[in-house]
Amino acid sequence: MASIAWVGHSLMHNCGSQISGNKIPDLSALDIELRPIKTLETLYLEMNPCQENDRTGYRRKVMLALPQLIQIDAQ
Repeated sequence: MASIAWVGHSLMHNCGSQISGNKIPDLSALDIELRPIKTLETLYLEMNPCQENDRTGYRRKVMLALPQLIQIDAQ
């Protein structure tokens, strides 16, 4: 199982992250790990189980968890 905990530490001074294809199983860690990073504006999570298993609700859940985002994936 992949974790996004390492992402939060590396993003403290960046505005985007590309973590596509990293086998992230669900979105539960987004709020805890990434919400405090106010400079995070872009997040690519494509090709992760969290995106592939919930195509209809995925983007809305990410937006609710990370309201500071301007762009999610390539859309």
